[in-house]
Amino acid sequence: MKLTVNARCFLLMLILCAGCASRKEGCPLAALGPVYVTDSASLRIDGFVGELLEKRLSKVQFIKGRYKEKTFDFQSVLKISESGLSLVFLSPAARVLTLSVSPEGMCALTVPPTVPVPDHPEYLLFDLALVLCDAATLRRALPAGITLEGRSLVHNGAVLMRYTPGNPAVLENFVRGYRYEIEDLQCL
Repeated sequence: MKLTVNARCFLLMLILCAGCASRKEGCPLAALGPVYVTDSASLRIDGFVGELLEKRLSKVQFIKGRYKEKTFDFQSVLKISESGLSLVFLSPAARVLTLSVSPEGMCALTVPPTVPVPDHPEYLLFDLALVLCDAATLRRALPAGITLEGRSLVHNGAVLMRYTPGNPAVLENFVRGYRYEIEDLQCL
């Protein structure tokens, strides 16, 4: 079968695009960097991921986000089961991000290079922990000087991060400059 020049160019573009995605594969959770909750105070993600992986849930959500002056909308599909954690962000045009954590603690993150999303899985996992983990687990993982008040992280009286449950729920990170409104669409 002979391909036209256009078909060959299209196939070449597909192959090149498939190789352009930024990937972090097979990374043990212990090798991930720290999560900085202030400029100097940080915590290790492996302090609470074990509890995250014990959750059993599956849901589809609509997320309206704001990062600095940019706004965006996407859907997320979150599944936590005995086979691990999977989080996928989808926009109308494409898959924006895929994060997975195996029961053995191996983490993989895929972000296309054109997507302005930080490729630090530890921050995404910490956001999930703030929403899903119990207060005792979060308190054990926090560095000295950071307190948990309700679902807010506080340092010297200043709120660093806040999760407000509801539908939509709101997750705000004042240090890193983002805000998500999270609406449950469907629990699978």
